[in-house]
Amino acid sequence: MKTNKLLFLASLLALLCFARPVFADLGISPSDWTEPNGLAGQQIEKTFVLSRSDAGEDLYFTSQISGDINNWITVKNGNSFTMPKGQQQFPVNVVLNIPKEAEKKEYRGEIRLNSTSKTAQSGQIGVLLGALIRIDLTVSDKPFLSYSVQQIEIPEQETGDSVNVVLKILNEGNVLAKPTKVTIDIFDKYNSTKIKSFDITDFSNVAGVGSFSQGDLTFQLPIQLSPEQYWANISVYQDDKLLKTDDLTFNIAAVGTLKKATIATKILSGNNLLIIAGIILAVLVIVAIIIISIWFFRKRVEREKPKEKTIHIKPRGK
Repeated sequence: MKTNKLLFLASLLALLCFARPVFADLGISPSDWTEPNGLAGQQIEKTFVLSRSDAGEDLYFTSQISGDINNWITVKNGNSFTMPKGQQQFPVNVVLNIPKEAEKKEYRGEIRLNSTSKTAQSGQIGVLLGALIRIDLTVSDKPFLSYSVQQIEIPEQETGDSVNVVLKILNEGNVLAKPTKVTIDIFDKYNSTKIKSFDITDFSNVAGVGSFSQGDLTFQLPIQLSPEQYWANISVYQDDKLLKTDDLTFNIAAVGTLKKATIATKILSGNNLLIIAGIILAVLVIVAIIIISIWFFRKRVEREKPKEKTIHIKPRGK
């Protein structure tokens, strides 16, 4: 009897030690959303990513919002949405709308995402999984500048009177983001001879990136370059703070080159390529039908053509 009890306890202990919680199969990143400098009347959007290790089934989610700011929170995916089979990561977009009359204080909210692997209509209950997003918001009237330069680009472009420079910016502050200074040195294709230097400090005509968002900031360099490859050393500053520096290559094409390439790409890509292939196939089918029809017609004519009779004349005897 004691042996049976010991075996039972040992089995139970092993099960507890090696059993994996169902919630370990589902996670969300980030799980906490902290906004220390929200402004009254502001709209803030953030993307969260659901992750799971087993993507063998559809997951059917419902969202439950609670807390001080439940009326300010919207899940753009909807109150119910599906994480498709085969997809291990899935974006969840949340919008926070702060009312204009919101008091300047701290607020808290929660978004609970519950799911099952079976639909309610199936009459079956699958594995239950859940994830939680905690929101900590402070409404303030203080401007808060916080942004980073994710990438610097000079896209391929045709020769002209200027060269476009693109800064990809992630703005995590509550005010418009744009740098105070950008320095640029242009070099030849060997990165040995400096062609021109720029020290740009006036961005009054440049559209910045809005608060709590990600976007591109584009400005032009007043320089005319011949079709060729070039190097650029670019540094971006906010006052005296260096945000990003990069050495990159870029190409200048002859006038009309990129437009022709764009037209050709549009013609030979996507649905257009399928349409062209369909037209060619249809023409080939029609030609084949015509050739086969002519062949059958000739055969029929040959069959219906009257055969020539051979007349044998017997010579008259003497």
